[in-house]
Amino acid sequence: QQAQMAPDPGTGLAFLSFACESGPACSEAVRKAIAMSLDIDGFVSRDEGNAARRVYGYYGLGQWMAFDTDEETGREMPTELAKLAVLRDIDAANKLLASDGWNLNESGRVYIQGSDQVRYRQGEAGLEPLEISWAKMEGSNVADELEVALTEAMQLIGVRLSVTELPFTE
Repeated sequence: QQAQMAPDPGTGLAFLSFACESGPACSEAVRKAIAMSLDIDGFVSRDEGNAARRVYGYYGLGQWMAFDTDEETGREMPTELAKLAVLRDIDAANKLLASDGWNLNESGRVYIQGSDQVRYRQGEAGLEPLEISWAKMEGSNVADELEVALTEAMQLIGVRLSVTELPFTE
């Protein structure tokens, strides 16, 4: 018997997922605005070995839908999946948040981009901050880099990122 090695394009996976049961992440506008604030292409291109790729769902590059053609329609799946892409647009993200009610500052006055740090909206219990809690895997260089990218992106649209570092098993 002889062992052979071959690269596996499905060996890694990094993605952001929202728990939408409560808080600001319940809002589709908030989730989309965050996606619009991220420089995904910049984050992917920081990988010197070019192993990182932009994807649009929960699949790896080693899975069939990443390269296969749909026999019934003749469409290539990457083209179809690419239609799910959210392009970076800070102005549109800010407008989306404002139209979703996130248009106040911590004093209850009109949120001013560049002056105020965090957006708020009026909720049943008073002012609610636009804060996203993120469970970050400890000991991961990619997660560390992603924290920087997320923090910078969210600051541009008035979202506070609260990070809790957890072991992989949790």
